[in-house]
Amino acid sequence: VVNGYGNNILGRDWIYALNLHTRTLNDIDSNGPTLNVNFGPEGLNELMARHSEIFQEGLGCCKIKAHLHVKPDSIPKFCKPRSLPFAYREAVEQDLNRLINTGIIEPVDVSKWAAPVVVVPKPGGKVRLCADLSTGVNQSLEIDQYPLPKPNDLFVALNGGQQFSKIDFSEAYLQVALDDESKELLVINTHKGLFRYNRLPFGVASAPSIFQKIMDQMLAGLQGT
Repeated sequence: VVNGYGNNILGRDWIYALNLHTRTLNDIDSNGPTLNVNFGPEGLNELMARHSEIFQEGLGCCKIKAHLHVKPDSIPKFCKPRSLPFAYREAVEQDLNRLINTGIIEPVDVSKWAAPVVVVPKPGGKVRLCADLSTGVNQSLEIDQYPLPKPNDLFVALNGGQQFSKIDFSEAYLQVALDDESKELLVINTHKGLFRYNRLPFGVASAPSIFQKIMDQMLAGLQGT
């Protein structure tokens, strides 16, 4: 529903489904081109089946792999695991199992690099495991130099818009896969042993630039993004 005049983007079925028929509609354009799409349950199921890779449950993964650039003179640093309070032990092991089951990390026997983890409490008794990459890896990286968007530029791009939407990525960085060379750098040392990241974790110094570059590539050519 817009102020003034505009092209229809919803048909009668959707107008009734969204309970918009109770509002005052001054005009419905019936002269423009129409798209015959079944928006009922069968049509929705057909649409979801056609794009099943988008609607599947679990953590998604983009097709672009991230690569971390290491300084030529870097020396691998292996850190011991930090002591873990007994009160966090069960929650930490549950999160480790979650990360393993989703393919985010995998156990390894040996590694030249290893970083300790920081346990961040979450509501409901859960925790988030964060690799403390300030212990060696970040200092050894050649940081990707890619510009991040400035608020003023974003506001200019949105100027004149009437309808807005936003997307909140679930564990955004973890939706980016790592290439094999970069995986060797991102290993955490825990009370359960060594685990190597298969996805881009939080805390990598280059992660913001890498993720922004991927987003710009995926949204290239789309106005208002």
